Amino acid sequence: MHGAIVGAAGNIGSVTASLLSEDIPRLLLIGRVKKEADEELRKVACSIYSDTVDILRITPPEKLKGLPAAIAADLMLPYAAFMSREYRFNEQKITEFIEANYKGKEQRIAELVKSIFFQRTDRTSARKSFRP
Repeated sequence: MHGAIVGAAGNIGSVTASLLSEDIPRLLLIGRVKKEADEELRKVACSIYSDTVDILRITPPEKLKGLPAAIAADLMLPYAAFMSREYRFNEQKITEFIEANYKGKEQRIAELVKSIFFQRTDRTSARKSFRP
């Protein structure tokens, strides 16, 4: 299922996009054709992904839906492993897994995996992982 939010950079549009992302795995954010509008849409997307990372961190796999479920499907191997007691917020074990499984261009995925499964001291870590 796909969805589109017209006016996604505005207050109502950004909240609507955030809420819909919990149920719809792919959203197209539509805004004005202005330079500053791109940055506003990027902020909305980063906020949605940050919220999604929070959902992934606390929700059992069988209860995921929407964007969190889509991302979990892309990250199924680490997600299944890191939700186990052995890995849960164990940064050393997670780092060992990442070093063994992610090389070269996949390092960006490794950063996403870290942002989801490492304990966060920096609340903006998920947003930093989604910067283009």
